[in-house]
Amino acid sequence: MWLFPFAGKKAIERRVLAAFRRAIRSQETYRQFLSAHGVMPKTIKTLSDFSSRVPPVSKKALFGSGSFASFSVPGYKKQLSSMYTSSGFTRSFAFGESSRKEHGPAASFMEDFLFRLYDLNPGDTLVINALSLGTDIPLRRIPQVHTGVRQDSVIETVRKAKGEFNTIVLVGEPHLLKRIVEDGIRENIRWDSMNVLVVTGSEFITESWRIYIETCLGKGRVISTMGITEVGLAMCFETHPLIELRRCAAKDNTFRDVVCGPGTKAVPLLMHYLPGLYHIEAAGNSGVRGEMLVTCLSHSRLVPLVRYSTGDQVLLLSLEELSSRLGNTPLPQGFLQGLPTALVWGRLQQLNIPGGDWISPLEVKDALFTSHAVAEKVTGNFRLVQKKAGGPVKLTVQLSPGEKSNRTIQRFLQEGLAVHTQTPIPVTLAVYREFPYGFEHDFERKNQYIGSE
Repeated sequence: MWLFPFAGKKAIERRVLAAFRRAIRSQETYRQFLSAHGVMPKTIKTLSDFSSRVPPVSKKALFGSGSFASFSVPGYKKQLSSMYTSSGFTRSFAFGESSRKEHGPAASFMEDFLFRLYDLNPGDTLVINALSLGTDIPLRRIPQVHTGVRQDSVIETVRKAKGEFNTIVLVGEPHLLKRIVEDGIRENIRWDSMNVLVVTGSEFITESWRIYIETCLGKGRVISTMGITEVGLAMCFETHPLIELRRCAAKDNTFRDVVCGPGTKAVPLLMHYLPGLYHIEAAGNSGVRGEMLVTCLSHSRLVPLVRYSTGDQVLLLSLEELSSRLGNTPLPQGFLQGLPTALVWGRLQQLNIPGGDWISPLEVKDALFTSHAVAEKVTGNFRLVQKKAGGPVKLTVQLSPGEKSNRTIQRFLQEGLAVHTQTPIPVTLAVYREFPYGFEHDFERKNQYIGSE
């Protein structure tokens, strides 16, 4: 089946080496990259050779200079159906391209992904696409409404769809979805009277965020996928059994250390991926988390990617490794035992602080949504500022429109942060239009959460 293509170790090795050779044949920029690093392609004969001697390639190295032709396969224009650009969060842009040939299989995958994993009826489901940058979700049988990042358009679509469709799938980035759900409540949208599935993925979400949104929805479900412009929308994806495991890890520090590794603060996303489509590695030693490297195995891709660095931190676990960590704790019912598990932390932005401790945006995100009394009064935007490495850190949090600073919110936030660090972090609550780091959310690019001033 397209959703679960079989891929044994030998098959994976053949496909990885084939993807490597195809990139060399068809991608000028990649040939230049390997030459600059002294790699002789003919010496790469095994998966071990590939992992140990082929250097990771960064966004800047692949897309930083040259035209579309420099990173696309020859004749790409004749096959090109759609092209996407990344958000520019890192001040470097990447591009994704899809061909007409790929659209059918991609649509089948997305629909199988929704139907099989989340029990949706293909004839009675509406997808509301609130993604930015004109991103299209490849679908054939499920209708989708393209609202972009307009909250009012989304809410009016929901209002019209209620009673017409059994299930509404709402797709967007976390900050936008939060505002949509909250605005809907203010505009008398009865989320609990509808079957709503929220799908997000452009930013790391904490379990506290998921619980807050599900509480607002009443009976809705929230899932996260991991996709990047260069690869696709659902390279990695959550399932209900994985969410159950993650929720247990978020509640129990001992269980968290066992599953995610000693000293873990914010619980990573637990996701599956399809090894027949993507060869994913964690740079560095096996069994520990490292930078995520992706090799796309499809032979019809217009932009080949080989050991491409996503910038995210990941720990990869086989079924045997995960079961070993769980010990006597059984896998949740419905666990997809044929697929590996990726523990994804997102981008590593860790600040060392006095006292030998550290903090990152992930812990702040968790603290913002642990107390729902705080969550409903903040936008989710914040800035951690550290003037010099290892020095004190201060946190500025943006309040939602119409909210005013008060000591109760500050206290709840500091209590939430204290779960993750023993070093007190001063918290400043900024009125919406006085947030000093850009008060408006345009939802078109990711927020910068760390700054020097």
